[in-house]
Amino acid sequence: MNEPLRSYVYVREGRMIVWIGIVTIIAFVIGSIPFGVLLAKLFRLPDPRGIGSGNIGATNMLRTGHKGVAAFTLLLDALKGAIPVMIGGFIIGTVSYAAQGIHQNPYAVNQGAAYALLIALLAHCYTPWLKGKGGKGVATALGGSIIFSIYIAWPLSLAFCATWLLVFVFTRYVSLASIVALLTLPVMAAITLDPGTAILFGLCAIISIWRHRSNIERLKLGTEPKMGRK
Repeated sequence: MNEPLRSYVYVREGRMIVWIGIVTIIAFVIGSIPFGVLLAKLFRLPDPRGIGSGNIGATNMLRTGHKGVAAFTLLLDALKGAIPVMIGGFIIGTVSYAAQGIHQNPYAVNQGAAYALLIALLAHCYTPWLKGKGGKGVATALGGSIIFSIYIAWPLSLAFCATWLLVFVFTRYVSLASIVALLTLPVMAAITLDPGTAILFGLCAIISIWRHRSNIERLKLGTEPKMGRK
């Protein structure tokens, strides 16, 4: 490789690292906001960390007895996935390439959006503001996949939502429906998009399913509560 070309590659790669760093920071900050805890304090409800499963997501917020706050938590947690997806796809797939005089790279858009969702999901599940505790990531993954579908590929959120609904209707297990739905993300990404994006969505699924490990154990023992039953 001649010297001018080598210098150009180094500058291009250096700029990309900077853009990825910016996306990482933005996605992590947004994903780390513990809306469940903040809303519980705002509406003077019990701290979700001290009831039920102890996580800060919408399902556990239902146990505070306030359905409206639980729904608001679901919406805000979904936005924690949706906003980073839009930002990640735009910055990594469009802005970073435009700065180099190159047209938008569709693979970079896909992977930038999926990468941002991965970081937001990590921050949501292991938020530093709660000493590494957080939610289970289903609402965040849902919000991210919906925006990803609108922005890039519609089959992703369709598969996620349809799978969740079907499993839930037949079993009434929220946890089982969430786990199976999460597995559709990397599968659909592999079918409709590219391997890199599928791997990133696979990591998202692994993180969230790992957070469901206590639910998986209860499902094995037959002690997992069904929605609608006390």
